[in-house]
Amino acid sequence: MDVTRKLGQEPGQGPNSSNYVQLALRALSEFSAKDPKTFDHNQVVGAFCHAFTLEDVQHRVEVLDHLRQIGVSDQEIVDRIIPSAARRIGEQWVRDELSFVEVTIGASRMQDLARSLGGRSSSIPTTIPLGFNALLIVPKEEQHTMGAFVAADQLRRRGLWVHMAIGQDATELNRTVTNDHFSMIGISAASRASLKSVKTIVQILKEREQSIPIVLGGNILNVVEGVEYRTGVDVATSNVDTAIGVCGLPIPPEAVTEGG
Repeated sequence: MDVTRKLGQEPGQGPNSSNYVQLALRALSEFSAKDPKTFDHNQVVGAFCHAFTLEDVQHRVEVLDHLRQIGVSDQEIVDRIIPSAARRIGEQWVRDELSFVEVTIGASRMQDLARSLGGRSSSIPTTIPLGFNALLIVPKEEQHTMGAFVAADQLRRRGLWVHMAIGQDATELNRTVTNDHFSMIGISAASRASLKSVKTIVQILKEREQSIPIVLGGNILNVVEGVEYRTGVDVATSNVDTAIGVCGLPIPPEAVTEGG
């Protein structure tokens, strides 16, 4: 059952209608009732997007409550639902289905939720003192930092201390790299507009340190081909375990068990 197509056939029940959320939840309830151990990721993301771009906070409360009722954990919301929802509302803006204001507000709400749930979405302490520091860089061209905060939360649950460098210029970035010893360096970027900035950041980092692999992640991997060659990064992946492995760092067994 496709929630979006079903709703599109009913007058007054389009994506911008508050009734959309109620109908989406009803459809999800029917689906989860058939098999409570599974859920349709696409339909969940659809309901989530609409709830977080509407003004009434009650819609967001209802969606979160429902997700938990059908067995979606806070960790799944942070790691899977929020990143997918953020990408989808961005795509809706490109298709002129949402205004820039709606997308900005929705992304901000999702980012706040990711921060809120991140600290309590795992039985593993937020940071385990394994002695490894990670630097996560967000280029200044990026309008939203939600993807970076989700990645930071995942890295912390795997035992890394994470330092965020958001929108730093060359001087600030040099100072950051000089003041700390990092075992891993990642760059989070979403748009093609960040391509030149990422390349500049990589050049700055390579001039100072050649031994630490530089990992590029984020939606830019989906919109730009050959990002490794075009930016000079060592690895392009949005999988934090792959990134950690490339840098030769250990992953706590608990993190693997949880599938985070």
